[in-house]
Amino acid sequence: MAEECVGSVCGDNRFDVIAKAKKALLESTNIETSEDEMKCLDTFLFRCWQMGWLEKYNNTQFAVTDEVRLAAIDYFKFQEEPTRSRLIENAMLGAEWRFLHKDLPFGAVNPAKDARYPFNPDGGREYSVCLACCAFEYGANLAYEIIRKKT
Repeated sequence: MAEECVGSVCGDNRFDVIAKAKKALLESTNIETSEDEMKCLDTFLFRCWQMGWLEKYNNTQFAVTDEVRLAAIDYFKFQEEPTRSRLIENAMLGAEWRFLHKDLPFGAVNPAKDARYPFNPDGGREYSVCLACCAFEYGANLAYEIIRKKT
């Protein structure tokens, strides 16, 4: 076992994802009436999680940002480097911003396209928007849609 995994679950949230999937299954079906099916449900859901079939229930910041990253790689694939990398990074920052701010209207905090978004009121990380393509806004809007589908 890797040292960083000792005493933890290696940073994944499998138990939360499986619990959400189980809750949805129990609410949507009558599976609880079958004792045999209930006995193997947790094991079956764990196998589904291993296969990546429960991503719908994984609404962590990492999952949302990673989905936006994959979409941004495809969306900006025709841009030249290093511009492409900056656009993808800005899209991921937009996704992170959206995840942290949930339902805050994007337009309310983005009156100008070259605005900067503080990570916290005490300073620290700032989010910058690419003027030419507004990749940050693309990532934030895409993350909003992803989060809506997962909740």
